[in-house]
Amino acid sequence: MIRSALLSAALLAATTLHSYASCDDRFISTCDVRSWHSHNNKSEFRLKRHSRRTKSDAVRLLYASHKRTRELARGDTQIVPHPAGCPSRAFCGCGTAVKIFGAPIRSLWLAANWFRFPRAEPAPGMVAVRQHHVFAILRVIDSRHVLAYDANSGGHLTRIHPVSLQGYSVRNPHPRA
Repeated sequence: MIRSALLSAALLAATTLHSYASCDDRFISTCDVRSWHSHNNKSEFRLKRHSRRTKSDAVRLLYASHKRTRELARGDTQIVPHPAGCPSRAFCGCGTAVKIFGAPIRSLWLAANWFRFPRAEPAPGMVAVRQHHVFAILRVIDSRHVLAYDANSGGHLTRIHPVSLQGYSVRNPHPRA
């Protein structure tokens, strides 16, 4: 009896299981679900795509943000002297400390240590931090872009230039006591 019930359940599952999913590694969080539909004695396959955002969408959005930043940067970028008292390499935290506090505070040389300050809205005097990089905000351009004092911004140079805040956390290094 149990054997025949299991056999019946297996047969029923085999005949009614009409769908499968195949994930395409070109998509992020995306699977194509092909299901077998039968209605009006006519059987057909239907393809449904469940997609959040593709890699190409993400690249396009990222490029658009960088394009906007480059447009803002035309004519606005200045290369400024190396921050006093900072090492010649990996000096974004040190340079930001010099700009904000006037001295190379050793505990702030590591960019991740700037996360200890409380979150804030973008404004002059605030800092923007992400893993492995930090810069000081000099002026807010729009809701997503700021003019930044950016030590070690590339090529071991210090720049004042427009920067996108995408991927950064804005912090207040001057919290009230």
